[in-house]
Amino acid sequence: MVAGLFLAACSGGAEPADPTGDTGWVDTNVPCYPQGAPRLDVGEGVEGWGIEGIDVACGIPPQGGAPYARFRVRVANLDMSDGGEVLVDLIDTDTDERIGSASVPVGFVCANVGDNADHWVTPEVHVRFDGIDLLDLHEVPVRIEATVVGVEDSVVSTGDGTLVVDEKYFEVL
Repeated sequence: MVAGLFLAACSGGAEPADPTGDTGWVDTNVPCYPQGAPRLDVGEGVEGWGIEGIDVACGIPPQGGAPYARFRVRVANLDMSDGGEVLVDLIDTDTDERIGSASVPVGFVCANVGDNADHWVTPEVHVRFDGIDLLDLHEVPVRIEATVVGVEDSVVSTGDGTLVVDEKYFEVL
């Protein structure tokens, strides 16, 4: 009789384990896991971050085409694992006219080493200046408005700068 009570007590009432092994626990101590307010860093060219008071280099792409300026973006504290869209507008501050723009759906990669560690990064974004001659862009003051749109949220960064055309173009154009 004691053995019967023992078996009855041990066999009942317990929930079966999840067959997938999912415990519901989420490890938040991993690179790029959102842990604060979303932040967008924007940089011009190849070095440094920040767009306030910068010179924005403009040129002609090697394959030809409309003048362009290149920007880099990185995002922190926003889940970009399913990609997103990068929007960059350059507005002439003298006329308040948008003179350059980019709207690019992109995939992001979580960087886990170096200066970009714990950020979602993507290839350069090229802002095009359609219908504007390259030399007409030299020393134009611009407001830079950059937005990254994720699946659930977006983040914005703005700054003021000046468009600059390399002297080599003045000799050829």
